[in-house]
Amino acid sequence: MTLVQPYEIACIQPQAHQCPSDPRGRDEAIGKNLMRQLELLDYACAFGRGNVKIVVMPEYGLNGAWQERTVEEWISTALEIPNPWTDLLAEKARLRNLYICANMLEKDPEWPGRFFNTSFIINPWGEIILKHWKHNHNAFLLPYTSPCDVYDEFVRRYGREALFPVVDTPVGRLGVLTCCECMFPELARCTVFNGAEVILHPTSEFQDQITEITDTLKCARAYDTVSYWASANIGEYLDAGRGVGASRGRSLVIDYFGKILTSTPPGPGETTTRATVDINILRYQRSQALSSGTIRTELFSHEYAAAKGGWRSNLWLDQPIVGLDETRERRRENIQENYQSGVWPEPALDVHQDIVTVRE
Repeated sequence: MTLVQPYEIACIQPQAHQCPSDPRGRDEAIGKNLMRQLELLDYACAFGRGNVKIVVMPEYGLNGAWQERTVEEWISTALEIPNPWTDLLAEKARLRNLYICANMLEKDPEWPGRFFNTSFIINPWGEIILKHWKHNHNAFLLPYTSPCDVYDEFVRRYGREALFPVVDTPVGRLGVLTCCECMFPELARCTVFNGAEVILHPTSEFQDQITEITDTLKCARAYDTVSYWASANIGEYLDAGRGVGASRGRSLVIDYFGKILTSTPPGPGETTTRATVDINILRYQRSQALSSGTIRTELFSHEYAAAKGGWRSNLWLDQPIVGLDETRERRRENIQENYQSGVWPEPALDVHQDIVTVRE
């Protein structure tokens, strides 16, 4: 095994303009957003900081935040990947000798009527070496399509390894999860099952009681998978319904013990942060961790297969998602299935109302 020298990961926490659905306004906003992120990237790598090898940018950092839009309007906001903006990221990756992880809303002519929430990694040679289509949470937020929604066709085209992709690089084995995917232990576990040592995490977290717990969740995911975690949040959204001061900040890097190595302050604002990671020590720690080699995968697989009330595969295989009302109704049906099966006692509340009403 080749020795990997310790290096730094930087997280970029920028302002971002909301993208109009009109293509001309969209391109202008994406251009502004990208130029600002590249300025912050240069700062994070400046002043003799030549040891930064990975830079993580936030979710929606190029396209802007959630807005009330139709699927057709979201598709007009999205772009195919690669595109001129990813080409500029590739140029910066070559210039700085970096791996860059970023996020965009993606459309693909091979998937008409759909769009995807896509995070990707560009290597120091300017190549897109990994794409991760976000699995959760189109039940509330945006009506994007997830791999689960078109599972059979997705696996036929790209293989099961594309569900939780990992890329082997000279700086370690890299995987990607996006925003609220930190809330689902299975996503981190499956990515590490495919070999990930560093989880890169573009995110877009707002200030709310629901998101206050996310630092703890990320630390737990890093600890229970014995992996590094690098999470870049948005600093502020401009021209967006969320509000300029709504971001919770807290971009951070976490080690394999679940310890926060560095973080930006809580609250909105532009900034960057960096921390040193040591892949060789991580590989040693995996041989020592109590969880390593003792996970009862077959035990769990049988229980998952028998579980009721989960989000089933192929729900939108034959036709695209038409809107959030459709995905939210699917969530309600899943909850009802748990009640009807007797797995969950039904609460003394109106179960047809969403207790959680976050629409960000």
